[in-house]
Amino acid sequence: MVRSRISFLLALSLSAGISPSIAGDVPQFTVETEVLVSSGTPSPDGNGVFGDQFTPPVLNNSGQALFVASLLATANPDPIDDLGLYRASLGEVSTMARGGQTSAAGNLLDLDILRVAGQLTRRQLLGIDQVGEVAFLATDDDNQDAIYRSDGQSLTTVVQQGQNLPFGDDLRIGAAVLGFLMNDVGQLAYLLDSSTQNLLVRSDGLNTEAVFGTGQALPGSNTLIALRAFGMNNGGEVVARLNVASDAFGHFVGDPANVRQINQTGAAAPDGLGTFIVDPRLPPAINDGSSVALVGGVDDVTSDYVGLFLDDGSGLAELTRTGNDTVGGSLLAFASGLQLNDRGDLLYALLSSDNNRIQRLVLRRNGAELAVASEGDLVVPEEGGLINSFNGHSLNDAGQVLIFATVVRPGLPQALGLYVFDPVAGLAEVVRVGQPLAGGTITSLGAALPLWPLEANTLGNAQTGLNDAGQVAFSFTLDSGENGVALSTVSIELPDLLFKDGFEALAL
Repeated sequence: MVRSRISFLLALSLSAGISPSIAGDVPQFTVETEVLVSSGTPSPDGNGVFGDQFTPPVLNNSGQALFVASLLATANPDPIDDLGLYRASLGEVSTMARGGQTSAAGNLLDLDILRVAGQLTRRQLLGIDQVGEVAFLATDDDNQDAIYRSDGQSLTTVVQQGQNLPFGDDLRIGAAVLGFLMNDVGQLAYLLDSSTQNLLVRSDGLNTEAVFGTGQALPGSNTLIALRAFGMNNGGEVVARLNVASDAFGHFVGDPANVRQINQTGAAAPDGLGTFIVDPRLPPAINDGSSVALVGGVDDVTSDYVGLFLDDGSGLAELTRTGNDTVGGSLLAFASGLQLNDRGDLLYALLSSDNNRIQRLVLRRNGAELAVASEGDLVVPEEGGLINSFNGHSLNDAGQVLIFATVVRPGLPQALGLYVFDPVAGLAEVVRVGQPLAGGTITSLGAALPLWPLEANTLGNAQTGLNDAGQVAFSFTLDSGENGVALSTVSIELPDLLFKDGFEALAL
């Protein structure tokens, strides 16, 4: 393992227009980076060495990273065993699954779909829970799909192609490619097709039950017509945006035992002056307290608008709407799905009136909007580097935001960088293309963050590269040709206090 330690002054956050609220000396961000695994290292199962491909790793709260890696010099001449699924932490690397081992259908397991999804689309068809057990979707050399679990010792099958279960016959797993979620306690939510229905199911351990299915009777005298975007919390509740008629939609929360309605087309808006009409097609969010955040369009008696709404169990309330004051002027539109943590922090991207071509990330906290970062913000003062675009973002339970951004610098190539925003102390640079690492210079970065605003989402750490301790996992390539996976721990040092701690101790 290779460790590097870099301190960043809070001037980085000041350059982005974020004011610190900690009294006393200016705090420093300290970033400690460990290389967990790199090319040329032997696979822990003794079959081959790590090659030149590592998918962006997902990270749990225990600091364990999960990724797919290519392998060289393997025992089987068939390339099917040249991919493996691995879990790595400080001092430990474990094989969770290998291409070529026996699949659910008795064929050869093929992990290539995990590699392609992770590298090209960043859609996660795998996840790791808080104790390090993993789940994933894969096919085999006979195109038989299945969903699996692994604890590093044994591989078990959750659901396989063609299986019959009490809720559906001749199950087809391929639909799960469009929606596969895992939470921190190891529950799964994903899409399936049966011979008669499209389904959204939940798996607890090896027990799988339907939550939603086309044709299902829903509250409000509705019938489910089509499944749309969904999210899941750590209690196993699924929030879904569902079509209840050809031109109507609703938001519903369910588990296999119960479904409740949040809103639907034609329902009265919270202010009583209009009705919900437009479906902005943005994923809703749900936290462990069963609060639901959603975006909806409203036909108002004075002026139609798009609103941001929250249901905390006492009914739907409006937080803001287009036309209201926001960061950068008045709110024009919402540009991403929502992420809601357990303390009620709400993260989203928006467009505002001062420039309708740039996105801003905003954290709504304690009733106020905090500017996280905007396209055009200065984040590399020594090189004049500005954020050109966002390539993904995530929120943790401490209220920190991980941002994957493209940075432009005068006279230099564009560079990818990872930045962590803390609501108390501002913005810290974690890592950026062009920086030194492990005796080389970083030429490429990968991060497990949702790429598209319409992705199915879960707040938990099972499927992103950020955890609640302020740790960030990423894949990298160096100018030497070396590739690998690294873990950075981001902390704040306060010289005027008797202690120093990670971000989570300062998120008031």
